Amino acid sequence: ASVSSDIINHPLAAVVPPPVFSPSAVINRRMKSDANATFNEIERNALIDFYDSTKGGEWTNTTNWLDEDASYCNWWGVTCDEMGHVTELVLADNSLWGTLSESIGNLTFIEVLDLSDNDMKGSIPKEIGLLSNLTYLRLSYNAFTGAVPESLRELTKLQLVHLQSNRITEVPNMLRLDESIYNTSTFVADCGVPTAFNEALQCEHCTMCCNANEDCYPQEGTQIAEHPGLSYGTIGILLIASFAAFCCIVALSLYLFNKRKNRGNVVTMSTEIRIEEDDKDALSRIGEASVYNFFVTNKVLGWLAASVTLAIQVWILAFFLIASEANLQDDEIDIQFTWKCPPDSDVCKEGDGLTKT
Repeated sequence: ASVSSDIINHPLAAVVPPPVFSPSAVINRRMKSDANATFNEIERNALIDFYDSTKGGEWTNTTNWLDEDASYCNWWGVTCDEMGHVTELVLADNSLWGTLSESIGNLTFIEVLDLSDNDMKGSIPKEIGLLSNLTYLRLSYNAFTGAVPESLRELTKLQLVHLQSNRITEVPNMLRLDESIYNTSTFVADCGVPTAFNEALQCEHCTMCCNANEDCYPQEGTQIAEHPGLSYGTIGILLIASFAAFCCIVALSLYLFNKRKNRGNVVTMSTEIRIEEDDKDALSRIGEASVYNFFVTNKVLGWLAASVTLAIQVWILAFFLIASEANLQDDEIDIQFTWKCPPDSDVCKEGDGLTKT
């Protein structure tokens, strides 16, 4: 077949190359499309299971849910990325009840899960630990029971966890979350008193502890508490031992210095007077009524009395330091829980007009 000279001589013929058919490109596009379709089907089924297990027919808002003509990305409370993967599921205060289905673990791209302020029951499934991209988790103000699964520790991207106002009896010993974004509202649980259980929930790394009255108080860690094996008792012993060692070193140094200085010299009356005046000056600086006067004498019993007094004072100091660190799980705690973590907010705030005691 001949090609028309008009086509060959057309000015765009040299600029626009003819289309090139690439079988591999078509195959890659089909494989990518098939993979997305598979993922989308898995996530769609996970959302349907979630809808069924939480009695979706009785929700307050069910816009587009289970509509076969609508993408699940358009279902109420669902947000997707450009590939059609679920990244957010926000159904707070939407009259959900029933249980949280295990298929929630199939939403592996989800980053935000907010099911707070509903009436969901049962335990939190261990499959929640499969949500490796999760950064925001609010399950507060429900009726979840039992222990939070250990798999929650696998979610290393978490920035916020709210579990308060449930019937949870145990929280895994997670690493302390980064508080730079949500501050004291980062990790909230029912670890305050009074509690609805026999014993208050133990949550070492919670940033906020709430009680059975839904009142809360920040749980602030200390540098000493964050170091295992270190306590105020050991610090007190180290302080006393350090002070004793310092005194011994000073005494030995002075003894050797005076011995070397007076080598070959006869101790005169003027020297004795000077030493006596130095002792009086030291006593006046310490205070004549102070028990520490014994430290500048040669009396063994005096040194013993002063050392015991120093040890008692260090112990009293440690006692007050320990008492100043609030143990929010102690029924005898003398602190008013003046903070609130309301259902409609992810920020905990201190109550107006209330004071800490």
